[in-house]
Amino acid sequence: MLAGLARAGVDASFAPAGTRARLHAGIDAWLAAPPGVSPAAG
Repeated sequence: MLAGLARAGVDASFAPAGTRARLHAGIDAWLAAPPGVSPAAG
């Protein structure tokens, strides 16, 4: 649910297409990460 809200915010933004794609990839990485692990932490 929270990811859907994040995705909707990205879609509604005026960000360039490349930025939106990068943000969507970050949301996907966050969803794929094990609980309690930040995808940015590597």
